[in-house]
Amino acid sequence: MMGKLQGKQPEQAVLMLNDFKSEQWKALNSYVHALQRHGAGYPEKLVKEIIKSSNGLLTMTAMMAAILTGNEHIVKDITKIQYRHKACLFF
Repeated sequence: MMGKLQGKQPEQAVLMLNDFKSEQWKALNSYVHALQRHGAGYPEKLVKEIIKSSNGLLTMTAMMAAILTGNEHIVKDITKIQYRHKACLFF
């Protein structure tokens, strides 16, 4: 699916998705196993990683929307937000 995006979507967006995939692929596949922890409780580290991943996906979505507007000011604003809150994100 990622290969089908190449050349058809904004290059910056595809790069962000590829970076996210390379950083999060293993963790994303392990979230199913995290559901088994419901009864036993979640380790704090896992919860923090899930939240950071969720935040990263949200800011990537915001960046994609900003890129699609064609307005560079909006893209710059989202970029500033990402860097201001990078401690809360996986991206």
